[in-house]
Amino acid sequence: GSNWSADISQNGNENEAYVQQTTTIDGVDHNANIAQNGDGNYTDVLQKQSGNSFTQRMTGGDDNDVTVEQRSADNNASVEIWGDGNDFNITNKASGGSNDLYLNARGTGPGADGSSAGAVDNNEFDLTTEGSGNLVDAGISGQGNDVDILQKGSDNLIDGSTSGLFDADGVQINGNGNMVDISQ
Repeated sequence: GSNWSADISQNGNENEAYVQQTTTIDGVDHNANIAQNGDGNYTDVLQKQSGNSFTQRMTGGDDNDVTVEQRSADNNASVEIWGDGNDFNITNKASGGSNDLYLNARGTGPGADGSSAGAVDNNEFDLTTEGSGNLVDAGISGQGNDVDILQKGSDNLIDGSTSGLFDADGVQINGNGNMVDISQ
């Protein structure tokens, strides 16, 4: 089927969220929205087919782990985090269309529970897009963060073409001891 929606909100430590939206027949336009507030949480999302959307709001927690894979075209992944020592691995694989990936790790935005911003230090971000016409937009503030971006294919872009919460005008990093590695 199409238009599946999974909304998960977790407060506390060591929670796990798993979402698989993987139908192989006419399955498009799925949504996964996850909000986690706490330490040591885990998220694993797999979305197949096209037109899928993933939003992760992980605010107010440390040492969290997020793995997202979107397969096919016209998918969108948006992540907002606050906290330290978090690990994000997001992969968009397009076949015949484009995917967009947005990261806000600046301690801005309303957060999962409406609380004020927090620190964003010592995080690991692995962002991969495969195919053509893909977009990565990332904004990070803090210390000791590591960002690895890999774009395979043609006509891929690292740019801030949106407005609002996720508009970083490409990849912006503010702070000390941060590392960025971009391969196109």
